[in-house]
This record gives sequence, C-alpha cells and structure tokens, in this order.
Amino acid sequence: VVSTQSTWVMHTNSNQGPFIDESGDHTFRFSIFATAPGETAWRSAVEFAMPLAAVPKPAFNTAGGAPLASSGSFLEVPSPSIWVTAVKKEQSGSGLIVRMFDAEGAGAEASVSIFAAPAVKAAYRTNLIELEARPLPLAGRGCNVTLTPWSIETFRFDLGIDDAQSIYV
Repeated sequence: VVSTQSTWVMHTNSNQGPFIDESGDHTFRFSIFATAPGETAWRSAVEFAMPLAAVPKPAFNTAGGAPLASSGSFLEVPSPSIWVTAVKKEQSGSGLIVRMFDAEGAGAEASVSIFAAPAVKAAYRTNLIELEARPLPLAGRGCNVTLTPWSIETFRFDLGIDDAQSIYV
C-alpha cells in the first residue's frame, strides 16, 4: 500500500514557528494484534514497537577460552507478566544487573535463571541505583523473585567471574 501524506514535526527552537514541514520519504510500520477474550496484546505491541537489538561480540567461555555455542539462553524469566527492561554490568563491580517490572499490575512471582556463567554465586535485590543490596536465597541457576503490583525492581547476580566483562555483549 502506498500512501501520500504530509508530515509535520513540532519544534520548540525555530524561527519558522512551532511546525516545520518535513518533506521527503518516510517509513511507518503498522501492526494489528488480535487477542483472545481476557488476554492483552501489550507484550506483542511492545515487541513490535521496540524489537530486541543485540550487538554480538566474539564470546569465549571462562574455562579455557573455547568458543561458546552459536545459540543458547543468556537469561530466563518465565513469568508472562514480568518484563525485563535491562541486563547490564553492575556500575561499581563485576555483577550482572537485571531490571524488570510487573507489567500487568497484579504482582508476580518468577524464577530468574542466568545461563551466561558457570554458576550464580549470590543474588541480591537492590534499589534502582544498585545500592542497598539485600541477599536473596539461591534457587538453581538464579533465584526466585516477587514483584509488587506495577513495581520496577533491580537485582544483582554475582557470577564468580573476575573478568565479568567477558560475558557481556
């Protein structure tokens, strides 16, 4: 489908007034989602609007420098109402930070599993700026977490790797 339309962009710093004509070719993506009764399409809509963009780097495991498998899981949070929003290296250490929120407002429990390292040595719930770490009991390759309705939570995982940068993409 080809459509012609005018596109105006609102600017706050312009001698031409608040609107400037943005002539030229523009690409728009649209999608329609259907759901079963009682379901929501929020997850599909967010995945469409903000697709995952991973930047691969050559990766080697910590046991001898052998290449890692071409595919596999880095992190797993199997709860459908929990949305992982950040996975990054800890600001002031070598831990792995995982930030997530309860997207349905009902509160949620989930097990968080980390597959990026040989083992998880410790797990902590921290505040948004990665301070005030409170230990969590380990369960398998991670820990069990509880999120209150609509909460944004931050967790730190110590993976027992001195050069933790080697596992991060």
